Amino acid sequence: NTPMDMLALLCVTRFDEHKFPLGDLGRPVSPWVQWCNDNIDLQDKTLTKESAMKLRLLTSIFALRRTLEDSGIVMPEKKYDMRQLELSEEEANYYREYQIRCATKIEVFKKENRLEKQAICVFAMLTRLRQLCIHPWLVQYTGAT
Repeated sequence: NTPMDMLALLCVTRFDEHKFPLGDLGRPVSPWVQWCNDNIDLQDKTLTKESAMKLRLLTSIFALRRTLEDSGIVMPEKKYDMRQLELSEEEANYYREYQIRCATKIEVFKKENRLEKQAICVFAMLTRLRQLCIHPWLVQYTGAT
């Protein structure tokens, strides 16, 4: 959280011109940019103590950052709940047909050395398989898609 990092964060914040229409008066200057121009010497990249404190206060409003020193947050223990689903015969056939189709596509990707490039497609297939377990209507699979 160096002052220059915080300054960069403020300088990219956009000013909503639609909320403050000025007509032909020209384009408004973002309040962040105006404050930075008034309080920070960008030539030397140095801050006065007072402007550094102001900058830290401003960025702390919307910049949430956690460092290694912030270990006070304790997460609850992860719990696993695994259940065996019983599919009807029609659902099982539907699932098996889609599983075979996915395995075939993955083999094609492997043979063409495109598996890494098609990773998002593989994740989509896995998501659809999981959705099929929940309910077949979640997946619009007609056998051709």
